[in-house]
Amino acid sequence: MQAILKNREEIDLNAWDNLLANSQQNSVFVEHWFLDVVTNKNWQAYVVEKDGEYLSAMPVFMSKKLVFTLSRQPVLSKYWGPILRTQHSAYKTLNEAKKHISILLSACENDCTLYDYLWSPANPYVQQAKWQGYEISPMFTYSIRLNSINEVLAEYRSETRRRLNKLRGQGFICKHDNDVELLLTSIKETRNSGNALFDKKFDAHFKNIALRAIENNKAKVYNLYSENGELTCSACILLDHSKIYFLGGFTMPNFRSDGVMIKLLHEIFACHVGANLTFDFFGSSIENIETFFRSFGAYSTTYYRVKKARFPFN
Repeated sequence: MQAILKNREEIDLNAWDNLLANSQQNSVFVEHWFLDVVTNKNWQAYVVEKDGEYLSAMPVFMSKKLVFTLSRQPVLSKYWGPILRTQHSAYKTLNEAKKHISILLSACENDCTLYDYLWSPANPYVQQAKWQGYEISPMFTYSIRLNSINEVLAEYRSETRRRLNKLRGQGFICKHDNDVELLLTSIKETRNSGNALFDKKFDAHFKNIALRAIENNKAKVYNLYSENGELTCSACILLDHSKIYFLGGFTMPNFRSDGVMIKLLHEIFACHVGANLTFDFFGSSIENIETFFRSFGAYSTTYYRVKKARFPFN
């Protein structure tokens, strides 16, 4: 059994979709249309297959620098890593995961000088990468289970509930209008106020992801307006079969002190309760943003950055 590196045009998309449908690592970030948009159709994948069925796979995004091949996570993507077919028992799932992760990583090492990816929180056997000499760094995201809006609200920090109650009486209106241009306006104004979350060179990339995701019914853009119709903040979420992902939220500078993002997020939660979904904030390494996420009663989930560099000067 071996892993074969396939270019995008060599991937059997039906076999890919079937693997995702039978994998715990299935997410919007490894659906083939999303891989297309974040890499400009320049992704590849290591695939283990039998009789035309994909048993496991690992998407990669490679580039060349001098004589080195660098394999790194694309900007504004999230959970990649091995995609493993779920087995009928817990023991077999772990046993097959250990075997296939070893095969996929060994094949990648033959081609890549650098491997650097964020693995899905659902990956069951990260230690196999450690045993093969990879650097494993824990990362954290924050999540909310959207069972009912009352259950969600009960978990809010008391100060968050107080601010939400204050905002409720001020005439703010939330609209799911999928207006990506207003979203970009919020991004630019946020950056101009000195609170940039990513460089402006990625604005077009962010817009393209949002537009393509909306076309595939995998994203929604929400905007919050003041009583007189002025834009106060915007947010874009991605959706898959089990989760909602907070791709980005941006507040107009004049409304930052009002805490309007609390109101917008609460309205988004209310639109999706009862659908057995989990809201994933994406996590943050910036302390005040992490504190804001936790103020909604979000719980911490660990995922891992898996990295190995084999430069001759290391």
